[in-house]
Amino acid sequence: MRPAGGHLREKVARNTKDPLEDRARRWTVVSQVTPWLLRALLLLRVGVEPQVLREKYLENKRFAFYQVNVEVRVKEVGPHGIIEVSHTAVAP
Repeated sequence: MRPAGGHLREKVARNTKDPLEDRARRWTVVSQVTPWLLRALLLLRVGVEPQVLREKYLENKRFAFYQVNVEVRVKEVGPHGIIEVSHTAVAP
């Protein structure tokens, strides 16, 4: 008996040109960036000033950890990756 989703996983793996390891690295970056991005967008939407948000994010030790970690992962993906990172991830 196959595990649930096994067939789909195999089909996706056969239909891509990128090695599984590269795809996993890109999805790791996406999964690490998404909560921070969504949180920032929601806070901006409810009226938090961009300068205040940027200041608080840069003071946050968890954000600093994730920012460095994502930068490392993006470098692992390399220039052919679909994701670009900027040191000004939280714009002024």
